[in-house]
Amino acid sequence: MKAEEVLEKAAIVLEKEGWTQGTLENKGKRCVLGAINKVVSIEGEVGSRYASNMMRDKILPEKCKLSLAASRLFLKRIGEYEAGLNPEGVEFRITSWNDARFRRNKEVIDVCLGEK
Repeated sequence: MKAEEVLEKAAIVLEKEGWTQGTLENKGKRCVLGAINKVVSIEGEVGSRYASNMMRDKILPEKCKLSLAASRLFLKRIGEYEAGLNPEGVEFRITSWNDARFRRNKEVIDVCLGEK
């Protein structure tokens, strides 16, 4: 699977299961990182943890690389590519963007689909 496919599938997760802010997952709803984690099967194996932390701990390295690649593509789409150069910066920047008070689920889904 490629990063583009992960984001397309994350958009489907967000549309079907719902979108949330302030946490990776809440009552089945997910933020964009939570949706990415679900698509690459990180979530079900280790719970809700950031991919950069799992890579550091050498947990599921291939899945984490895919999660980070999708996250970096998401950042590129929102014009924040520089933040993606540091793995921990990727997650901080995406969560900050996802959690902005004015953010709406359609905008998050559009970015996942490459429409924004």
